[in-house]
Amino acid sequence: MAGELTLPVQECPDIVCQYVAVVLQSDADGNVSNNQTVFYCEQDTVVDAAFLRFALGDDTATWTLERATDGTAVASGVDMSDAVTHATALNNKVSTFTIIETANLVPAGSAITLKCTGTSTAKLGTLTLRIRTRVR
Repeated sequence: MAGELTLPVQECPDIVCQYVAVVLQSDADGNVSNNQTVFYCEQDTVVDAAFLRFALGDDTATWTLERATDGTAVASGVDMSDAVTHATALNNKVSTFTIIETANLVPAGSAITLKCTGTSTAKLGTLTLRIRTRVR
């Protein structure tokens, strides 16, 4: 079967709603890494919801979604959510981020990132985002 020419982003239809799941990166000890880029936004993108799940949680670390414009260090991003603690009592359960509605529009060319405050011992994490490119 023949391929298809790629469309430039300007010709792509708006994404009304899409879920994106990202397996989180880990450091050499298997702990989920701090300040990692989880999604690149080719178009202006709205984050409507985000969910975090670890096979092994952490009682002391907290997690925050951020956005980092192109050229900005991941550690210097803007918070898009309140901090979530995914304690060991939540192993294999979902934690839901509270999205900051005045900060959830990620400009085109920016990245969605995940910040950890504290030293994480969380392992085997997945971040799920509900996003859209149609801005109301």
